[in-house]
Amino acid sequence: MADSSNAPLSALARIQDFEYLFASNANVSNFVSVKLSGTRNYFLWKVQMLCLLDSNNMCGVVDPAFAAPRDTGNPETMRQYNSLVKGWIFGSISENMLADVFHLGSAKAVWEKLKFKCDPTASLEEDSNSKRSDAKTKNEVSKSDGLLEANTIVEDTNSVQIIVSPENSENETDYKKELHEATIKGNWSNIKKKLKENESLVTEAIDGYGSTTLDIAVGIGHNDIVKKLFSYINDEQVLQQRVSDGSTALHIAAIVGNKQAAELLVNKNRKLLQIEDQNGEEPLQKAFVNMHLDTIGYLLKAVNNYDELELCLIWLPIAFIMLLIIFSLCFLYALMWEGAVKLAFAPIKNINNKANELKKAKVVLQLVCDKIDKKGRNEFYTHPILEAARQNAYKVVDEILFRAPEAIESTDKNGYDIIQLAIIHRSEKVYNLIYEIGERKNLYRTIVDSSKNNMLHLVGKLAPSNVLNQRTGAALQLQRELQWREEVKKLVFPTYITQENEFGETPDMLFTREHKKLVIEGEKWLKTTAESCSITAALITTIVFAAAITVPGGNNQETGLPVFKNEPTFVVFAISDAISLFASSTALLVFLSILTARFAEKDFLVSLPRRLFIGLFSLLLSTTAMMVAFSATLFLVFCEQKLWMLAPICGLAFVPIAFFVTLQFPLMADVFRSTYLPIFGKERRSVHRKFNPNDIRLSFGNRISSYIRS
Repeated sequence: MADSSNAPLSALARIQDFEYLFASNANVSNFVSVKLSGTRNYFLWKVQMLCLLDSNNMCGVVDPAFAAPRDTGNPETMRQYNSLVKGWIFGSISENMLADVFHLGSAKAVWEKLKFKCDPTASLEEDSNSKRSDAKTKNEVSKSDGLLEANTIVEDTNSVQIIVSPENSENETDYKKELHEATIKGNWSNIKKKLKENESLVTEAIDGYGSTTLDIAVGIGHNDIVKKLFSYINDEQVLQQRVSDGSTALHIAAIVGNKQAAELLVNKNRKLLQIEDQNGEEPLQKAFVNMHLDTIGYLLKAVNNYDELELCLIWLPIAFIMLLIIFSLCFLYALMWEGAVKLAFAPIKNINNKANELKKAKVVLQLVCDKIDKKGRNEFYTHPILEAARQNAYKVVDEILFRAPEAIESTDKNGYDIIQLAIIHRSEKVYNLIYEIGERKNLYRTIVDSSKNNMLHLVGKLAPSNVLNQRTGAALQLQRELQWREEVKKLVFPTYITQENEFGETPDMLFTREHKKLVIEGEKWLKTTAESCSITAALITTIVFAAAITVPGGNNQETGLPVFKNEPTFVVFAISDAISLFASSTALLVFLSILTARFAEKDFLVSLPRRLFIGLFSLLLSTTAMMVAFSATLFLVFCEQKLWMLAPICGLAFVPIAFFVTLQFPLMADVFRSTYLPIFGKERRSVHRKFNPNDIRLSFGNRISSYIRS
C-alpha cells in the first residue's frame, strides 16, 4: 500500500514542476527588449526584467520584498529556479557586464552586483564584499520561503558592516519608503507631501546606501525635482556627504554625466567643487574617469573661476590619456565622415555626432592646457605628447607644441621621442606634422636607439594590432606597412638601408621576419576573394554569351537578322549585353592573374591591390550591365510596349545591384583609398599647424650637438 502521508507533498511537487516547466518555456525576448550595458539603460532593463519575473511568480528569487516560488521542500527544485533566473539575466546583459557577474553562484547575488554597478542611486563603488554575499545567498536558496533576512551582516577582516535592505527593513518607516518610491518615479506631489509632514527627511538617508532624496534625484536625472528640493535645503546642507563613500550630490552628477544638475548644485554652493570623497577624488576627477565631456567642460570652467580652489595637477596626465583616446576615436570617425562625403555613402547622422564630440574634446583640451599654463608646469606636457604620438592625436601634439615648443624633446623610458613613436605606432598625422621641420629631419636621418636600430628598423617592426585592424583584410594591412617603409626610406640616408642593428639584422631582414605571417595571411585572403569572384564572373560570362547568341524574339528565317533589330529597347539590350560580356571576361582574367601571382612581399604594395580593384570594378560593371540587358529583354518580349511596366522592372533589377554595392563597394572603396589616395606627400603639405616651426627649430641645438659628439 502506498504511503498516503507523502501524497500532499507529491501533488504539490507536481504542481511546482508544472509551474517550472511553464516558466522555462517563456519567451524572454517578449519581456526584455534591451541589453543591459550600464547606468544609462539600467532602470529600463530592471523594469522589463521584473515584469518577466512577476509573470512567472519568480521575483522573490532576486528580491526578498516579493514572494518566492512555492516551496516543495525539494532543494533541487529551488536550485532550478535559481539557475533559470540567472540564465535569463545572463542572456539580457552585455558581454562587459557578464564578465563581472558570471562567476557568482546565485541569481540574487548577480542581481545585487548589477545594482551596485549600474544603479547610481544605490552604490557608486564596487561592493568589496560581493563574494561573501554570494556565498550567504547560495546557502539560503534552499530555505523553504526562498527569502533572505532583511538585515544581512557582511563580515570583513577589519570591520563589520551592516547593509540594510531599503525595501524590507523592519526598522524603516513607511514614510521613508514612500519618499524613496516617489523620488524614483519623479512624483513631486508625493515628495512635497512627505516633506511637509517631516521637513528633516530632506537630509536623511532614505535607502540602505546613505542616499538622500537629492542624491537619488540627481542620479536618475529628475532635475526639475532637484530645483524644487533647494527650497528645503540650505547652502550648507547641500554639502552633505554619503556615509557609504563620502560622495556629494555633485559627485553623483559627475559620475552619471548630469551637467544640468551639476550647474544647479554649483550655483547653490561652489564649495562642492573641492569636497573629496573617501577615495580623495573631487567631482571633476569623477567626470574625467567616466568621460562625460559636457560635464567635464562645465566643471573645468567652474574650477577656473573659483579663486579659493587650488587644483591638484596629479590627475592631469591621466585626464590627457583619456582625452587622447577620445581624440583618436573621434578623429577616426571624422575621417570616415570625410570619406563618406566623397564617396556618397555612410550613416551621416551618426558620424556627424562623432564630429560634434571631437569639437567638444577640443574645448576640453584647451581648458586643460590653460590650467597647466596658469600653473607654469610645462613638465606635465611630457607624458601627454608622447601618448598623443602613439594614438595619432595630432591636434593634441599641435596644441602642446604651440604652448611649449621644448616638449619636442620629450622621450619615453626607451628613449623614443614623438617622431619615433609615430613611426612605431603608424601615426601618420603626427608624422606629417613634424616631418617638414628641416633641422628635425636632418637629426632623424642619423638617429639610432640603444639596440642600434635606425628609423628603417623601427618601421620594419609589425604595427600594433589595433592599427592593423583599421584596414580591411591582411593584404591591405600589409600594403599599408609597405607604404610606411617606402616613406621612411626617403627620410634616412641611403647607407642606412643596409645598416645592421646589434642583432645583425638589416631593416629589410627585420621587416621580412616581422611580417612573414602577414604575407601568408594576405596571400590566403586574396586567393579566397579571387576564387569567389572568379566563379561569379564565369557565371555572368556564360549567361550573357548565351543571351547574345539567342537574341530575344529570335531571328528572321529569311534574312537571319533579329526580329526586333529596329526597336530602341533591342539596342539597349545589345549594348548592355556586350558591356556585361566584356567586363565579366576582364574580371575573370584579372582574378585568374591574382590566383597565379607569385605573392612576393613587394607585390602587395601596388600590383596585387590594383588587380583586385580592377577585378571588383569590372565585376560590378558586368553585374549592372547584365541586369540592364535582362530588363530590356523582359520589356521587349513580354510587356507589349507598355511604358508603365518599366517601373516594376527597373525596381526589381535594382535590388541585386543594390545588394552588390552594399556588400562589395566598401571593399572597393578601401582598396581605392589605400592604393591611390596617399597618406603622405600631398597630405603632408596640406597639414595646418598651429605651432610656429621656427620656435621648434630653436630647441634643437643641444640635442643635435649631443648626437654630433656621440
